[in-house]
Amino acid sequence: MGSEFLNESQNDAPQQARPDFSSFEAPKENQGAKVFGMLGDPDNPFLMDLLDLVPQDQRVPNEPAINMFLRALVNSGASDLHLSYNVPPILRVHGNLKPLKFKMIPAETMKKMLYQILTPQQREQCEGGEEVDACYTIEGVGRFRMNVFYQLYGLSAVFRAIPIRVKTIEEVGISEEVAKLALHGQGFVIVTGATGSGKSTTLAALIDYVNKNDSCHIITIEDPLEFVHSNYKSIVTHREVGAHTNSFSNALRAALRQDPDVILLGELRDLLTIEIALTAAETGHMVFGTLHTNNASETISRIISVFPADRQQQIAMQLSTVLTAIIAQELMPSKDGKGRVPIREILVGTNSVRAMIRDGKIPQIYSAIETGKKLGMRTMKESVEEAERLGKISADVAKDRIAELSMKQ
Repeated sequence: MGSEFLNESQNDAPQQARPDFSSFEAPKENQGAKVFGMLGDPDNPFLMDLLDLVPQDQRVPNEPAINMFLRALVNSGASDLHLSYNVPPILRVHGNLKPLKFKMIPAETMKKMLYQILTPQQREQCEGGEEVDACYTIEGVGRFRMNVFYQLYGLSAVFRAIPIRVKTIEEVGISEEVAKLALHGQGFVIVTGATGSGKSTTLAALIDYVNKNDSCHIITIEDPLEFVHSNYKSIVTHREVGAHTNSFSNALRAALRQDPDVILLGELRDLLTIEIALTAAETGHMVFGTLHTNNASETISRIISVFPADRQQQIAMQLSTVLTAIIAQELMPSKDGKGRVPIREILVGTNSVRAMIRDGKIPQIYSAIETGKKLGMRTMKESVEEAERLGKISADVAKDRIAELSMKQ
């Protein structure tokens, strides 16, 4: 458990019923403002017991101290772990922040704890004021996307759990009718939504579907690398920005010379990446990508508006030619309170939809979705109503979300 911080020796750790966390002393009152004070209060109703979440047989002597928090992250079913100054470790469980029963971590201890798992190069990045965006793996436990950064009170970090097993389209709630669109020889599939809405999970399920149903070369380009796919009918090549290539655009440009059939881009980050992605789709490849937009119409507008005004008509034409589907999604609290339910708006690139994009009639896209149910299209409102009908979300949650959606139409 990292004896340097937990006061455990390799000899006596296995006999201890409870690990000794005495070196994690809370800062004195005059060491700074008490940020998010109530999170660590003993009467906080969301408080979770670290020692209950990580039983004795899961504690490994002399491993990095942070591993115990990450084991708690996995065992609790949480999505994220927050490590910040003057608060205990915080888990995000089904959308809610829940602190662990633990002492608040001083800045110096935080730095030492995080530096235990960083490479020398990553430590240099921190010292230079740069953020570290990478993956960390605990064998037999899981993989975690981490972002380590400086804030007002020192070094902080957020870890997101990446499932070891890639979920199927059935498990993420994508119909086979929609998934089959990914088997087209060429096109552009965009998955959109806010951070934490499950875009990567949905994309991984679609890639898994292609991997198991088609014989092709799949190249994934991510920052950092998240889901790792086995080779089934396809060959999957995984590339990480920073570790294996300098940028999305460089990797995408190089991918066109690596005999790909399918290219997955973790993020359509800038004009150059979007431009090359459109060209890749246009030249006979199936391209997958993500954007932080809320619906199909906004996604189309965002892609076009990234480009200078004198190029937007050309880009609209190009996009209309290659668009296969846009899947906009969000997560809503489940009726039983034990998880979150994906809710999706789905647009399929039919001839009429492509004509709307080409002619600049973006506001008409919503009507096209409403009338395209036979092709697998659905509005976000219809998805909410279906989730309520199937008992996945409560009537109150559905009513509130439908009211919000109505205000935006």
